[in-house]
Amino acid sequence: MIHSLKVKNFYSFREEQEFSLSGTKSTADDQRFMTTSSGKNVAKVAMIYGANASGKSNLLKVFSFLSWFMNYSWKASDKGDDIRFFPFLFIQNDPDPTEIELHSEHKNGTSYIYNLKLTTKKVIYESLRVRKLEESRSSFIFVRNYEHYKIYPRAKFLFKNIPQEALRENISFLSGIKKTNVSAFEEFLDSIKSIVNIDNKYNFIFKNISDKLEILANNEIGKRFVEEQLKNIDLGISGIEIKKEKIPEDIAQKITKFVGSFIPSSKEGDIDVYEAYAYHNVGDITYKLNLDQESNGTQKSISLLTEVFLTLSQGGILVYDEIEYAIHPLVLQYLLDLFYDEDSNPYGAQLICSCHSTDCMSFLHKRQIFLTEKDENQESSLIRLSDMTGVRNDDNFMQKYLSGAYGGVPCL
Repeated sequence: MIHSLKVKNFYSFREEQEFSLSGTKSTADDQRFMTTSSGKNVAKVAMIYGANASGKSNLLKVFSFLSWFMNYSWKASDKGDDIRFFPFLFIQNDPDPTEIELHSEHKNGTSYIYNLKLTTKKVIYESLRVRKLEESRSSFIFVRNYEHYKIYPRAKFLFKNIPQEALRENISFLSGIKKTNVSAFEEFLDSIKSIVNIDNKYNFIFKNISDKLEILANNEIGKRFVEEQLKNIDLGISGIEIKKEKIPEDIAQKITKFVGSFIPSSKEGDIDVYEAYAYHNVGDITYKLNLDQESNGTQKSISLLTEVFLTLSQGGILVYDEIEYAIHPLVLQYLLDLFYDEDSNPYGAQLICSCHSTDCMSFLHKRQIFLTEKDENQESSLIRLSDMTGVRNDDNFMQKYLSGAYGGVPCL
């Protein structure tokens, strides 16, 4: 789970911004927060509001970038490739290095602090610190300064055992280690495992709804979860069916030839797709409709509920951009309650999302609401509502936000 994130010089965030999910003593008994194994109190849900192009998506991109960089940069990048992100670009001189600090906690109470400093060409500094539940302070697992590495005893491996190709300047050391048999960082990576639904270059987990249908087709528990929630949402659906079907041979050949023009190694062959059908009971008659015949809201609900199931069933973080799209505010409240309820969220999963639905503010504590703004220099800033002077938790957040009292609204 995530405790906090600090970021500097990343996309539209030039100056350091902090995104903290910490609670207080007063939120200890609030179901919207959870007390971790280490005794810290953190929010289960955080929602980011702001005008269009104010930086909401850019903040979420930090999570998708880190997920990609830590896990896949060693196999998604060749030597000499640029690292896939942009620093703040609206300046005349060369940009300063980008800096990121992430504080997370594993379900067993072990806390981690990950620090990263880099340019688009190379990593300047990277380190990981750990603090076990019974310890009073954290200690280093590794420290990387340019091409110099220091491995501490807690890493439980020797630096000489790491192949040189795992130490390229444009990849994460964590990602390079994943190429070996060393498993020293699995617990840390497990503490920040994320499902990221953002429309950008890092969104490699779910490309389209077909990926979700494949998951449900092979996970009966997940399918039943989605069916149950659809019934509770009252979309008129009594059940869903998912079938694995083959694309006709002539179409499959055209697809593989097209793909082969981009990926020479691709071979012609069968292509399977997953089709979904929804059952509707009207009187004594049951009707079966293809998912394409359902509303955008129904299709979005099935897609979103699949990601919610995966997150709740194993713990972790669901990062979602513009979660309210095609979803009614009351349905969105229902989804938030799935994260708040200990029965449906036994592993302390978190939801971090951007949102334009101000109705949802009524379901949030002031420490769960974040606002982004962009100034005349195109620099984004982030502030948590609880950090503003005079904001009470019994205020009408929606009314005050729409009136402009908090900022973070379009200047029309």
